[in-house]
Amino acid sequence: MNNWHYAARTVPTDLSDGYNGQMSIVRELKLARQPGGWYSLLSQPVPTLQNHVVRTVNLADVTTAGSVNLPYNGSAYQLDLDISWQQLNNVGISVGRSADGSRHTNIGVFQGDVYVDRRPSDRPEYTFGAYGQSNAPIDPAARFVHLKVLVDKQSVEVFVNAGHTVLSHQVYFETGDTGISVYADGSSATFSGITIREFA
Repeated sequence: MNNWHYAARTVPTDLSDGYNGQMSIVRELKLARQPGGWYSLLSQPVPTLQNHVVRTVNLADVTTAGSVNLPYNGSAYQLDLDISWQQLNNVGISVGRSADGSRHTNIGVFQGDVYVDRRPSDRPEYTFGAYGQSNAPIDPAARFVHLKVLVDKQSVEVFVNAGHTVLSHQVYFETGDTGISVYADGSSATFSGITIREFA
């Protein structure tokens, strides 16, 4: 994961790993026939990634019309959850949340798009500038989404539903950016099936 607009400079991985950028999760690609008769290219993390899980945490469902911090902290994990709603302006989750909530990366659904917004995690010394958020379209009539989110010390990757859409970002987390919260603006949403698989 990298971008030529900010590749030619020092970044945290230069110091921690000896290279500029971040490796993405190895993926399995397949063509799948959809109910309408067409085919979609789907992407998912390879199943063998689960061989590296050291702990599984299942959290209770949450329904909120605001923001709720989840009782978990970690820096390398896979988060699976379902989000359902009826009428909302914005709904999603924040990962890499600092204790005071000032730093985080948002993953959500807004006006027919799924997005990853890493701007609240930006660091002045390694800023991403104008490249802070990416969006991809989903069905604007959708009232449900499944998210598989892979968080590592320098990255966030999001697989939407069965892997129809994938968004991958470098994120320069700071020490202590380990919390998770869920949020809904405009009405209530339910976050269910919340499962965290922790990696060593």
